[in-house]
Amino acid sequence: MHKIINIVKDYLTRESNNALLITGEWGVGKTYFFNNILSKEIEKVSTKENESVKYKPIRVSLSGVTSIDDIERRIVAELYPFLNKGIKWGKGIFKFLLSIPKIKEYIPEIPNSDVIDSETDNLIICFDDLERRSKNFSIDSLIGYINNLTENSNLKIIIIGNTDKIKESFDEIKEKLIGREIEYKINIEEVFDTLVQNEFQSFSEYTNFLQKEKNFICSFFQDYKNIRTLKFILTRYHDIHSQIEKIAPSINYIQSNKNTVLKETLLFTLPQL
Repeated sequence: MHKIINIVKDYLTRESNNALLITGEWGVGKTYFFNNILSKEIEKVSTKENESVKYKPIRVSLSGVTSIDDIERRIVAELYPFLNKGIKWGKGIFKFLLSIPKIKEYIPEIPNSDVIDSETDNLIICFDDLERRSKNFSIDSLIGYINNLTENSNLKIIIIGNTDKIKESFDEIKEKLIGREIEYKINIEEVFDTLVQNEFQSFSEYTNFLQKEKNFICSFFQDYKNIRTLKFILTRYHDIHSQIEKIAPSINYIQSNKNTVLKETLLFTLPQL
């Protein structure tokens, strides 16, 4: 994670007209990593042109997209909450917006030029789910469109996907767009800590239990590193843990053997899921 964060920060502070590609298998937590960790780190980085202006990331899912129009609608939908809030945007994003043929339909009143901050472009677009676009939308057309954003609108682009699932000759196509490719490999213990902190920090008894059983739980994920499954297990076992804590005072056996009951129910739950 730290390596990827440093590479992204280096990409943001360099002059470039290419995109950054983060690859990885399904379920390893690429989207979770971007939403909960990487995007927050991006927001700490100042643009090269203006120290007081921080980068602003948005994530656009390509899942099911059928055309360039479809992508542009999704970008505008992500941008819209920020366009009229006095946030300074660079000329690149306005050049992009004004190039959309149906922009007046999406945004009836385009913000005035006073929201443009000189030449500074602080927007980062993360295109996620690269491999999940519609089969009727060629990867060549998609890459060509993103390449236009980096070259003509001077936008910083991060692409996330499982490129092993792209059947077309992606390795040949990507050369004209991708400046650097990084494989997202997880440290299950770090991901465990992040999940516990982000999802269960308000449940002190449960977080204490999870930290105590951290090594035991993570041992099940050393070879099968699927973060969706880990999150699902921790969420579902939270219900079991809560019920045991609730009924323990009224059942002598559970009260006197609560730690054993918790460990055994956890042991039963992990292999089942």
